Amino acid sequence: MLGPGQGAPLAVAWGRPFRLGRLAVELLPAGSSVGAAVLRFWHQGRVFLDLGAGRLDTTPSAPALALEPCDVALVDASLATTSLSDVAGLRRWLLAAVAGFGPGACTVVCSQPTVALDILCLLEGMGPIYANRSLEALAGRGRAAGVRLPPLRRLPSTSPEGGVVLWAGPVLRPLDESPARDLPRLLVAPRADAADVAAVGAAGGIAFSRRASGLEVDAIVEASGAHEVIVWGAGAAALCARLGLGGLACWHLVEDAQLELV
Repeated sequence: MLGPGQGAPLAVAWGRPFRLGRLAVELLPAGSSVGAAVLRFWHQGRVFLDLGAGRLDTTPSAPALALEPCDVALVDASLATTSLSDVAGLRRWLLAAVAGFGPGACTVVCSQPTVALDILCLLEGMGPIYANRSLEALAGRGRAAGVRLPPLRRLPSTSPEGGVVLWAGPVLRPLDESPARDLPRLLVAPRADAADVAAVGAAGGIAFSRRASGLEVDAIVEASGAHEVIVWGAGAAALCARLGLGGLACWHLVEDAQLELV
């Protein structure tokens, strides 16, 4: 999915262990987006599972999260105290918001290209969906990798009169210079409060992330079967407190303690 210009990525199939230095490593589907993986590795006789990209509420373009038994779970708790929209809620909001513009076209500004692929799936059947060349190329690589994606049209030289334009990434200058510059906008991003919506000139927005948030993080850790958890990120203290009540040994990873804990 990285495409050209990204060097020579290490292409490894899911569920196929390989060696990386002294570690035995395996990638498993994360459930959060096409190509995303959780990392399982073996170190000093213990099995570690890095759940940073994991999501139970699978997004439309991704296979379901694959959880294998582990001794230690590693969790980025940046979103662990945040409630974000689930996939079904995102679809309901999108359909209502797009329909609110009537027959005219609108632009959905997505925080990441892989989120735009999920939006593409959720809007299937809502009319033509347009994108710029880079997103069109990403969709092509996804299809080549076996991902089922609805048709995606290249943004025409003039403003489309109907349908949806997908725009990925926070850089808006190219959008402001594109044929879609005058279309009303909607925002889909991990943060979508009034200030964020205003910053992209959108008519509305919804908070959505590829990664797990809220109590879904707790559920993923529980499902992993780990009896020890290493946690970092803004919500680490609160997550450690919750997981500790269930009898798990929790380590709050901060910069000064990283080497000692690992």
